[in-house]
Amino acid sequence: MPEKNPYENQKSSEIPGFVKDVNEMIDENENVEEDYVEKKSAKKSTAVKVNKSVLVLGAVVIVLLLVALAASLFFGISQKNALNEKTLAYDNLVSTSNAKIADLEKKVAEYVAKEEEAKKKAEEAKGKTYKTLTGINVRKAAGTENALADVDSLPDNIKLMCVDDRENDSLYIVPNSVVEILEFKEVDGNTWGRIADNAWIVLVYNGENFATAE
Repeated sequence: MPEKNPYENQKSSEIPGFVKDVNEMIDENENVEEDYVEKKSAKKSTAVKVNKSVLVLGAVVIVLLLVALAASLFFGISQKNALNEKTLAYDNLVSTSNAKIADLEKKVAEYVAKEEEAKKKAEEAKGKTYKTLTGINVRKAAGTENALADVDSLPDNIKLMCVDDRENDSLYIVPNSVVEILEFKEVDGNTWGRIADNAWIVLVYNGENFATAE
């Protein structure tokens, strides 16, 4: 049991001075201790709040980083898909263009071959005589869009073979006429022969022979 304070029930005026000083010092120490405890508790509370704030801030930063990473990945995937679509579209365009170019080259080659063959035939047939199989209009130039020849400008031997039927828009050489072909020309796939200056007749039209070589 603690020893009883001998001055506990005495009036303050009866307590010796040194005892009062000791009691005051004890009270003061207790106040200082309480103040220290309060300050320490306040600091601890502040530290806890700061730590919580740091944790919250850290969590927010992490969430933002994750969101930014997800957005970056999504953007990257979108860009890749867009690039793949453009690449596929470009490949299709190139493929289509190449097919069209190949088709055009084929047609050009066929046309050139046809022209060469026509020239070869024309050279081989040049100066040969042909016999008309039907009535054939005489025109100023090769091609059905050209006007009929001028009768007065034709040589006499050609005039004798012709029938001038201007009313029916016709000036033709009668069938079984024999003419000399001075020049050949291919127009729209048809073969024409020049029989005089500014006088042409069609020899092959749409694959049909209008005249044959003698």
